[in-house]
Amino acid sequence: MRPLADFLPSILQHASACPDVTAEREVLNAAITFCQRTRCWRVARDHVLPEGWDGAISLVLPQGARLHEIEGASFNGVDLDRSDYTDQVISDPVSGQEDLTFTYLREPFAEAGLLKLSLFLKPSITADELPDVLLEDYREIIAAGALGAILLIKDKTWSDPQRAAFFKAAFEAGCSRNFAENIRGRMRKPVRSRARFV
Repeated sequence: MRPLADFLPSILQHASACPDVTAEREVLNAAITFCQRTRCWRVARDHVLPEGWDGAISLVLPQGARLHEIEGASFNGVDLDRSDYTDQVISDPVSGQEDLTFTYLREPFAEAGLLKLSLFLKPSITADELPDVLLEDYREIIAAGALGAILLIKDKTWSDPQRAAFFKAAFEAGCSRNFAENIRGRMRKPVRSRARFV
């Protein structure tokens, strides 16, 4: 994880008078939007389940992360349909830690086995750090998103609506390009059989 401040050099060169706290807030907002639109932050979680399991389990998410979407779930290598399960994120107000509660909705599994989850995450609105991949691979895109908002703030020495439009367009293009690349990557995965519980 990397602090929000690590993105500031890419921003303050275009809006040097902008306070760090404002720039960091807009970095976080841009990162949340980028993760939602591109599904670039993916983590896997495995859980060994006992025979006859039909309840809920809780899986801890990374600090400062929220669940955006479950990409897929499988049990003993067989995919589960989305209608077979539900999820809920529960936040601990003291620690800020978030747990994903995963609940299977159909009849119990007849055998013990391994539940595998692939999760798309996004930063929480209170995060003060972002995953390394956002800085290493997408720093300029996220900086463009932040600048698109920063330069639109009215009546500031750094206000510049024309340049804001330029950076906003760059951010939109980056989101679209990386979403398309992510979809192509998912389509190249081998097709697996799906479990049907009816």
